Amino acid sequence: MKFKSSFIFFIIILNLFDFSILDGEESKFAGITLSKSYKELTNHNPCITSRFTAEPCVMEYDNRIYVYGTNDGNMASATTKLDYEKCSSINVMSTSDLVNWSDHGVINVCRFYSNPPVEWTYQSISPSVVHKKINGKEKFFLYFSAGGRCIGVIVSESPIGPWTDPIGSPMRLHEDSYGIYYNDPSAFIDEDGSAYLYYGGGVAYGDNKVDKLRVVKLGNDMTTIEGNIINITAPWSYKDSNINKIGTTYLFSYSIDWSGSPYGMARTAYMTGNNPLGPFNFQGTFFNNPGEFFLPKIDSHHAIIKFKGKYYIFYQSGWLDMQINKKFKGHRTTHVDILPLIGVLYGDVTATLTGVEQIEYINPYQINALYTSAWQAGTSVIGTPGDITCYKRGDWNGVSGVNFSKGAKSITINGGCSKNEGAVVRVSIDSPSGDIIGYVTFPFTSVNFQTSINVTSSLITNVTGIKNIFFVASNDVFLNYYVFST
Repeated sequence: MKFKSSFIFFIIILNLFDFSILDGEESKFAGITLSKSYKELTNHNPCITSRFTAEPCVMEYDNRIYVYGTNDGNMASATTKLDYEKCSSINVMSTSDLVNWSDHGVINVCRFYSNPPVEWTYQSISPSVVHKKINGKEKFFLYFSAGGRCIGVIVSESPIGPWTDPIGSPMRLHEDSYGIYYNDPSAFIDEDGSAYLYYGGGVAYGDNKVDKLRVVKLGNDMTTIEGNIINITAPWSYKDSNINKIGTTYLFSYSIDWSGSPYGMARTAYMTGNNPLGPFNFQGTFFNNPGEFFLPKIDSHHAIIKFKGKYYIFYQSGWLDMQINKKFKGHRTTHVDILPLIGVLYGDVTATLTGVEQIEYINPYQINALYTSAWQAGTSVIGTPGDITCYKRGDWNGVSGVNFSKGAKSITINGGCSKNEGAVVRVSIDSPSGDIIGYVTFPFTSVNFQTSINVTSSLITNVTGIKNIFFVASNDVFLNYYVFST
């Protein structure tokens, strides 16, 4: 009888406890439906799922990898068939750990936009970016294809802009093209400071060797050329030039065409040489079409970089588009996987959804932008460059590998709310519906994202160890950054 009374008392207390929670911040999440994430929490590919970034190029700067790619749209346009002719902006993202990606927004390159850096074309795709010191100043050069018709270049003093057109016209490559496409420019700066531009493309139509890929040495200003344009003889070449140097060996890689070569269709092949201008000796393929690992099969496009002792390959895939639409509608995303080496030669790459390992942890005791995350669902980053992360009810994002080595007892988030009733941000670990560690409540601040405030809240429990943390919104809210405190 005594046990029964105690049990009834416990149930009453439990109900009162639940009621008090529902009356508070957690009640704002009653009946909420979390936005769908197509990327499993065990996976790191695609790199970003809130925006479609195609035809990636990579650059290391200040201990970060920057990835630039054709802007194939965002989740709002994901169900609409992509019109490649309207691709006129470039996405930018960066990382220091290869798992959490900072979405820096888009570069509005062409005349579709107001006050663009480039007025002479309406299309900008397939970028390549390098940086070089000129007259003591670090300069960033972004080369792009204007729909295969010509190549343009814009310049900045920052990897994320603003950008200007240094010549006001296409690059003057001066050649008899005889069917060549001005596709996929790829810039390379050698150890001695000399720079080269690779580009071109076309279909083999049964030839086992074609000369539709090109290389030319760039002048010191990075916008003019020196010497002759050189043809690169590459078996079954299509487009997608890329150059890397390992030791004293130059490795030129490219995409094989779709015509049925003995090396497979739309796979990535490479050649080696001892000079950046060639000639190069064919070595074979090292990366099957990503569609042979997960559908669909689409044109190959890749970029290779050595970062903190390992080689990585970045490539495009239509996997996310297929998950959304059940058939490919043209939207591509960037993935990254390990590139194995055999001496100075490339080993075979395996495309995965798991992706690569996180190579360093996030420090929660410093300011961290909320446009930096490993997983996104419903959120969008706005601004040029992007700096504000927007959430609607049920939207969330997650940060991988946060190192709470000193514990944490409070969190401060900078942001604002565009709704009169305010919004609550729920912070959890392991998943967006995982153990809740805190709530941060925002009052109405502004409707135009111009007014943000710092809100500090005590955590429900002290957090220690390496954790994945998630931010879930109860209502429309825009967030800039967070920081934890002991």
